[in-house]
Amino acid sequence: MKKKYTYFVMFFLVLLLLAALYYTQSREAVVIESYTEVNRLPSIRPDYSGTVIPPNIAPLNFVIAEPGIHYYVKIYSKNSGNIEITSKTQKISIPFGSWKKLLKGNPGREFYFDVHVMDADGSWKKYQTIKNTIAKDDIDGYLVYRLLRVQYNFSKNLSIYQRNIQDYDVTTVLNNRSFEDGCLNCHTFLNNDPDNMFIHIRGTPGGSRMLLI
Repeated sequence: MKKKYTYFVMFFLVLLLLAALYYTQSREAVVIESYTEVNRLPSIRPDYSGTVIPPNIAPLNFVIAEPGIHYYVKIYSKNSGNIEITSKTQKISIPFGSWKKLLKGNPGREFYFDVHVMDADGSWKKYQTIKNTIAKDDIDGYLVYRLLRVQYNFSKNLSIYQRNIQDYDVTTVLNNRSFEDGCLNCHTFLNNDPDNMFIHIRGTPGGSRMLLI
């Protein structure tokens, strides 16, 4: 009975999340008949402007750090259709399929973000176009890193993670709960080859030692 109740709660939470996304963000195009041009780039976080990105990276979702009540972003390049996103929040989530199509169709070319923001009085502002470049070649599809809190004096719940940069998938390589919350420290690959990896750990049981994976 408890298991069925858990599934019901999870299903209900998923429905709430989908409803929130539906009411806060739409990918349908909007018609902006008039706007005031702002003579600067928009503030976005992370600051994706003037960068070169690989054609196999996941969507560069971002937050528009400009006050407003409605947001509209158009993403485009030479050989693709426009990606148009409207949102009632500052968070911009780029649809995965359209993003992949844009990147794969425009290696070596620039691509652009046009950012519009609606003020409280209903008027639109358009900021200068953000320009980035798509590299011609893919990069390695995975990144390995250690995640730790800002206050890192205590080695509690430390992990080495593997991140798939192509779709946001994250898996755990090693968590220090498997050896009594010891410190999980430096890691490196032999000649950048993932077939051989060293991780240094210390703490009980076993003291300080090096793991070869």
